[in-house]
Amino acid sequence: MFLCILTLAVINISKAQDDVYYTRNATLQINGEFNNQQLFGKTEELGVRLDYETTETIIKFRLNTLEFNIDTINKILKFENQEITFTGELSLEYINTKGHPPLDFLVEGWLTTGSSKTKIKGKGELVHMNDSGSYVCMLGMSLTLNLNELNIDIPSGLYEEVEVIVTQALLERDKN
Repeated sequence: MFLCILTLAVINISKAQDDVYYTRNATLQINGEFNNQQLFGKTEELGVRLDYETTETIIKFRLNTLEFNIDTINKILKFENQEITFTGELSLEYINTKGHPPLDFLVEGWLTTGSSKTKIKGKGELVHMNDSGSYVCMLGMSLTLNLNELNIDIPSGLYEEVEVIVTQALLERDKN
C-alpha cells in the first residue's frame, strides 16, 4: 500500500512539473530619466519561471547585471549584488500547454528588494510558438515603477518613475 501511494505521489509531482516553464536569459529593460536625459538600462540575465497550471510567475535578476547608458548609474550598481525578485500571478485561469492564441494579461504581485516588499501591477502578453524546438512560448511584460515607493535609494538626478519591460523571455520546459 505504501509503495502504491509513493508511486502516485511521484507521478503527480512529475506531472505538476510538466506545466512549469523556465528561462535564465530573458532581457529586462529599464527606461527612465537621469539629469534630464534619457536613461536606458538592460540585463540579459533575467530568470523567469511560469507555472501554466496556476499562472504563478517568479522573475529574478541581480542589480549588478544591469548596464546603463550612463556611467554614474553603472558605477553605483557595479558592486550591488542584491537580487530583485517579483512573485505574482497572471490574470489568466490557466494556460493551454498544447497551444494557444496570443494571450493578453494583467499581472499583479510582490516585488522584493532586500527587506522591502511592494505590491506592483503590470500587463503583458504570452505568445505560443509552434515548431520552435524546445521553446514553447515567448513572454513579454511591462510595468511602471516608482522607485521611492520601493524604498530604493536613488541618486540625485534620477527621476523616480521608471518603465520596466521584460522581452525575449523564451520559455521552455528544461530549466536550461
